[in-house]
Amino acid sequence: MPVVVVTATALAGPAEEVEALAALATAVSTALTLPASAVHVTLVHAVRSVLGTTPVPPWPVILLYGSPRPAAEDALHAAKACAASIWSCPPDEVWVQWLTT
Repeated sequence: MPVVVVTATALAGPAEEVEALAALATAVSTALTLPASAVHVTLVHAVRSVLGTTPVPPWPVILLYGSPRPAAEDALHAAKACAASIWSCPPDEVWVQWLTT
């Protein structure tokens, strides 16, 4: 079961966050050809961020934990695109990484 940990700014409310996490679970599970219920997604709120010494809005950071999979790269691209849409930022401002267990 892949586990996805998202660190990003809070959304408008709990319902919007659940919807966003469900969208991420669906994007990742589709890329991995798994059911959405096989992907666990958690959101950690990012409050502040700096780039060097300059305050900037926090970038979404997504860490996917799981065993090595042939479609891991597809899952990373799907998570990046989904998060960029959810947090209204360019895909280049979304950090994604697959970490094997």
